Amino acid sequence: MAGYAGFAGHLPENTEDTSLKEMTETLACRGPDASALWAEGTAGLGHTRLAVVDLTGGRQPMVLTRGGRTVLTVVFTGEIYNHTRLRSELTALGHRFTTRSDSEVVLRAIDAWGERAPTRLEGMFAYAAWEPGPRRLTLVRDRFGIKPLCYARIDAAVVFGSEPKAVLAHPAVTARLDLDALRELLLSAHPMIKTPGRCALAGLEEVVPGTVVTVTPQGVHAHRYWSLSPVQHRDDLPTTVVRVRQLLQEAVTGQLVADVPVSVLLSGGLDSSAIAALAHPSDGTLHTLSVDLGNQTTSTSRCSTCTTRCGRIFRSPWPGTGPMNSLAATVGSPRRPRRQNPFPGTVC
Repeated sequence: MAGYAGFAGHLPENTEDTSLKEMTETLACRGPDASALWAEGTAGLGHTRLAVVDLTGGRQPMVLTRGGRTVLTVVFTGEIYNHTRLRSELTALGHRFTTRSDSEVVLRAIDAWGERAPTRLEGMFAYAAWEPGPRRLTLVRDRFGIKPLCYARIDAAVVFGSEPKAVLAHPAVTARLDLDALRELLLSAHPMIKTPGRCALAGLEEVVPGTVVTVTPQGVHAHRYWSLSPVQHRDDLPTTVVRVRQLLQEAVTGQLVADVPVSVLLSGGLDSSAIAALAHPSDGTLHTLSVDLGNQTTSTSRCSTCTTRCGRIFRSPWPGTGPMNSLAATVGSPRRPRRQNPFPGTVC
C-alpha cells in the first residue's frame, strides 16, 4: 500500500524543520517495512513502504543524480504491471538500473518522458516528483484514482500526502470542514460519487484521476493525460465472452507479480469470486481473506464454496459490537497496533 507526504515551495518560517517527519509518521500504518525522508532547499519528501517487489532494492524516496547533483527525486505508491517491458525500453534508451523495483522504473520513466510518463504506465499508482533545477513538483494519479493523493496550496507552496491527515500534520495547514462537500459526501447515493477533486476539508484538493498537477514558482497547473472515451461495441456474444475473459486474465495475472505471498480479498460476490478463480494457480493453493461480521450470511456461504476450489479461507471477525463505534475508534489512528497477518503480502 505504502504512503508518502511532502512539500515544495516557500512555506512560513520554522515550519519545515520537523514537519516532514511528523507528516510521514502519520502514514506509518500504510508502510510497515521501511520509512525515509529526503529534503533539499525548499522541498521535502517522505515515504513509508510496504515492500512488494524487490524487497531490499526499492527503498524510497528514490533519487537520480548526475555529476554529483540531484536532478530528480520521486516518491511513489502502487504497482506498475508493465514495468518489465518499460525497463527493457528504458535500458535501450541508455538508462542503467540499479534495482529490480518498479519504483525505479517510475523514476527513470519520468526522467525520460517527463509529463508524458504516466501515459506509459499501466497499473495503479500515484507519485510526486521533484526537480530541483526548474523547481518543479509534479503530482500524478492513475487513470481511475485507485491510489489516493491530496494537496493544499499555501500561497505559492504546496503540501501533499497520501491521506488528508498527512497534509494536516503540517503546521501551515488548518483543519476546517467544507460543509457543502461534507453534505455531498454524506448524501451521495454511493460514497465514490462526488465532485472530482473535492475534499470534505476546506483548502484540501484531491488530484483528479488521470491528471497531472504541476507546481512551479509561476503557479499550479493541472491537465488531464487520460479520459475514458466511449466506443461502439460490435462483437457478437461468443467473441465478447472470449475477449472479456482474456482482458480479465491479463489484468489479474499482472497483479500476481510479487516477491511476497499473494492473497485475494474475497467477499463471495461475482467480482471477487471471478478474480479468485482466475488467480488460482494450477499447481498450488491460493490464500483468500474475508471479513466475517459475526453471523452466517449468504456471502459467507459463497466464500466457503469458492475457497473449496481456490484454497484456504481466513476470516477476520469485525472488531467490537457496533461497526460505527469500531470505525470511530480505529480509522485515522497512525500508530494502531498491527496484528500478525497469516497471509502477508499483496491483496489482488
